[in-house]
Amino acid sequence: MSDEDLPQLIECGDHGMAPWCLCCTHLMMHETNKAVAIPNPHIKEVDYDWVCSDCFEVMQKDGAEALMEDNLLACVCINCMNHILETCEKDLPE
Repeated sequence: MSDEDLPQLIECGDHGMAPWCLCCTHLMMHETNKAVAIPNPHIKEVDYDWVCSDCFEVMQKDGAEALMEDNLLACVCINCMNHILETCEKDLPE
């Protein structure tokens, strides 16, 4: 089995080992309820990374690197992400 075939997991304090996605800190801290889905082709267990509408605008203008430089992205287990998304308006790609 190659490294590409191995599941991409993170250790979550609440859920143990689980697949993960990227999430902006604004969604994690419940500072907004507007979530924009970013397709994630790199991790087979996860369809999307998630950012708020403000971070999405920054990504469109300056790229994801700008969010990483400002420490606005974090790895979140998909179970925690699903809990965050329960209260969000989701903008999914067409």
